[in-house]
Amino acid sequence: MELRTLIALKLKKFSNRKVVHLLNINRKTVDGYIKRFKELEITYGELSELCESDLNDLFTEESQAEKQSYEKRIFLPITIPY
Repeated sequence: MELRTLIALKLKKFSNRKVVHLLNINRKTVDGYIKRFKELEITYGELSELCESDLNDLFTEESQAEKQSYEKRIFLPITIPY
């Protein structure tokens, strides 16, 4: 997914649902990015002006590690006795 496209669509006031449909990505992915933007208190206009490296720095390895840890807990195989 192109993060800049998501930002451009939100800058044009597209709903999260419309962004999900247009980019063909999971709703939780969009919600996660929007949540992160709000936490950082950065407007879509400010985000659109960031260079690639600064934009990528908003999503550090630490935040990605947290996400992967969470996903591992959710998708752990469940053993069901027969």
